[in-house]
Amino acid sequence: MYEEAVEAARHPHHYHRLHELLHTWWLKAEIYATDPDFDRTPEEILAELGEGVPLTEAIPDWQQRLRGARRR
Repeated sequence: MYEEAVEAARHPHHYHRLHELLHTWWLKAEIYATDPDFDRTPEEILAELGEGVPLTEAIPDWQQRLRGARRR
């Protein structure tokens, strides 16, 4: 997964894939930091979210998590 994103990032029109992958991993790390029993994969999370669902609705305590991450 990571290698594919890195390779895709070599092409200007696909550079966003690496950023998206790393961002998804960061989100999952934030969730695990507050809920160690969380067991969904990033792909499952994104599939459940679909398109156009605000993070504040998808993750009820998103603002608290975001503030915590910014403090670190």
